[in-house]
Amino acid sequence: MLDPSDAARVDQVTEAIARLLKGQPSPLQVDADAPQDEIRQLAVYMNQLFIEFDHLNAAITALSQGSLTFDSPGRLPAANAVKNLQAALRHLVWQTRQVAEGDFTQRVSFLGDFATSFNSMVEQLTANREALLEQNRLLEVTAITDALTGLTNRRGARERMILELHRAVRAGFAPCVMMMDIDHFKRVNDTWGHEAGDVVLKALAGVLKKNTRFEDVCARWGGEEFLIMAPEKGLEFGLALAERLRARVEENVVEYNSQRIPVTISIGITTYWDAEDLDATVRRADGHLYRAKNAGRNRVCGDLG
Repeated sequence: MLDPSDAARVDQVTEAIARLLKGQPSPLQVDADAPQDEIRQLAVYMNQLFIEFDHLNAAITALSQGSLTFDSPGRLPAANAVKNLQAALRHLVWQTRQVAEGDFTQRVSFLGDFATSFNSMVEQLTANREALLEQNRLLEVTAITDALTGLTNRRGARERMILELHRAVRAGFAPCVMMMDIDHFKRVNDTWGHEAGDVVLKALAGVLKKNTRFEDVCARWGGEEFLIMAPEKGLEFGLALAERLRARVEENVVEYNSQRIPVTISIGITTYWDAEDLDATVRRADGHLYRAKNAGRNRVCGDLG
């Protein structure tokens, strides 16, 4: 039998344990003059347990509120699990930031089902990013491509011509530029209709693509006008190419609704003059084109005649 004073002390410890189990811990008062016995030692252990419980409770509360900066939650076995979870979530935050900055290689191998969801999210983001990049690439191509003929449009041609011009000038070459126009194209539309005109435009584009080099700029400049720039090639090469193109177009058979449509082109050709504006070169080629038109069409006119 415990004496009444010891029984009271045991009751205090028992009540403290009950409060701890209910989540309402409160430290025990241990008098300095209390006997140095097992009951006192138990009270001291209980107070240490309360402190550890408070640390663990504070850490779990902070974690539940989204804070990952709390200090060590103590020495209880459960505290290790909380610390491991804190470390895992910190690493997850870092990985999420990496994904936000464009690193889609991040994968999570912890946190179970959450890892599966995170990895699935990153994989979907990767797929969406690739789809968006492809869409942007197609939009860029579309923006510089003539929809009817598939040739580069004026915007795309100007961008390439400027690049090729700088490259040629550094290498000491004077690129040749030619402007060409379909002869009597209005007559084609008036006689056979605009669909026939589209057929003629596509046929001409096919001849130009077939008879020019990969490095040449070949573009639909607008309407029935087309432009070719041969980088690193002078006027002699350009005149031979222009005459070959003129002959190929005249020889090419264009049919619409079982009717043959005669097609010829007139071409004006020039070379880039040192330090001049690119537009000046194009205007000079266009001037030679009108000379070819006025001289009877289906011919080539250039700087030398």
